Amino acid sequence: MRFTKEVETPRRSRQGDAGYDFYLPEDVVFKRGQKVTIDTGVAFDEGDIPDGCVMLLFPRSSLGSKYGLAFVNTVGVIDSQYRDTVKAPMHLLDPSVGWLRLEKGTRFMQGVIVPFVTMPNEIPPTEERKGGFGSTGV
Repeated sequence: MRFTKEVETPRRSRQGDAGYDFYLPEDVVFKRGQKVTIDTGVAFDEGDIPDGCVMLLFPRSSLGSKYGLAFVNTVGVIDSQYRDTVKAPMHLLDPSVGWLRLEKGTRFMQGVIVPFVTMPNEIPPTEERKGGFGSTGV
């Protein structure tokens, strides 16, 4: 794991927890209707996410249920080959919340590493990852 900013290492809070908590690298203000993309400053190296697995990113449930904080794309997907920093495009959905300020060091999302399988008769992929965040197209 590499860090491009001074930030706490993602970690599980308790034995048995599935999610690795990610911490804000700086204070963030969310305004209803405005997208904020948070660059966590965390990048994974080869082997951090095992081959045959993917890390799924979710907002912490307390922030979603209390304030309507959600990912713009509903869930983040970090493939094992992704080497850029992990980013989180987020916005406020609750119409009763006009803005939300979170301080540096706040646990704001969690990543869960899960195995995946492929279809037995799939056409094998031929493209290699060439870019970073959102680079595989529309």
